[in-house]
Amino acid sequence: MIFTVAISRTRMPLSKNLWLWVFLVIFSLVWVNSFAGTTDLSNWLLENTLTFIFLLFLIGTFKKYQFSDLSYLLICLYLCLHVYGSKYTYAENPFGYYLQDVFNSSRNHYDRIVHFGFGFLLAYPMREMFLKCSELGDAYLGTQGDVWDAQKDVFLAFLGAILATTLVSLIKKTFNIYEKEPAKIGPTAHFSNS
Repeated sequence: MIFTVAISRTRMPLSKNLWLWVFLVIFSLVWVNSFAGTTDLSNWLLENTLTFIFLLFLIGTFKKYQFSDLSYLLICLYLCLHVYGSKYTYAENPFGYYLQDVFNSSRNHYDRIVHFGFGFLLAYPMREMFLKCSELGDAYLGTQGDVWDAQKDVFLAFLGAILATTLVSLIKKTFNIYEKEPAKIGPTAHFSNS
């Protein structure tokens, strides 16, 4: 059974790609389990909104662009980590509590595991996508002979986002701008007739 990587020239069609079917079954089981056992349905729906969108993207672009089996494995692992987190909420995740006890930590770090997984597990598929896009779009994108053009562009976008959020934080701190707590309205609220 062939297992493709980013530089593999061939891709198996979905009907014959046993690896992809295995990944789909594993993810589906984890996803159904996370839904069936969730402790907070509203949070589960919120946490899985991007999962739905991401899966629709993968399905919608499959015929035009098919990732390698290795990329699909890494995507599957990341999505499993994410939906397992959505089952309990990241802050209440049992595996995070286990690690909290093992490392005598002051908080549940499951969210940090998933954020690390985002970078670690999705870097390869993103690299594969950039390589494929740069091959297809050299003339359109105007890479001007720079094979690292797409990666430099992404880095600059990341740098711009960091700079923008840092500036907003500095402005808020400098001018003492903070969000005020919304007024509480409920049985204990008192209204005057003035």
